[in-house]
Amino acid sequence: MAETFYSWIGSLACYYLVYSIVMNIIPKKEYQVYVKSFMGMLLVVIMLTPVMEFIRSDYDISEIFQTEEMKRAWKEIQDQERSGLKLESDEYFLYACQEETAAQIRSLAEEMKAGVDELSVKLKQEGEKGIRVKTIELKLAKGTPERLREELIGKLAQLYEISEGDVHVYISNS
Repeated sequence: MAETFYSWIGSLACYYLVYSIVMNIIPKKEYQVYVKSFMGMLLVVIMLTPVMEFIRSDYDISEIFQTEEMKRAWKEIQDQERSGLKLESDEYFLYACQEETAAQIRSLAEEMKAGVDELSVKLKQEGEKGIRVKTIELKLAKGTPERLREELIGKLAQLYEISEGDVHVYISNS
């Protein structure tokens, strides 16, 4: 963070140095108007540099929105089940929920740059509580880092409100 700040201060110093030199070199006043407007735009870019660095940092805002969208979709599925908006039968509805949940998990894994070889989601109906995720079994592509596997387990457990012991993530050997 300090390095970004010092770089920003250095950019501002260079800007004012170049601005002073250019304004003293230009002989006619009518050209100075154009140079001032260009230098003003350049100053705006330099002033926004720290904000852009923050947005591009490890703090990924799109990841937060994706997780929240997945939570919202999961809550919507649960609400539909509770309100009795089931499809043709309970089994078909449960199957549709499993497929939708599996698609969400696959999307999350791919967003995290993890290839998915196999994926299985088991759901259960808990009376008044509605549909809940029972277990998730996920086989990742060979060469997936262990750190990514652990991060995925934590996110899935948090997202579907289950224990990490019910999330089984393996890395393929072949």
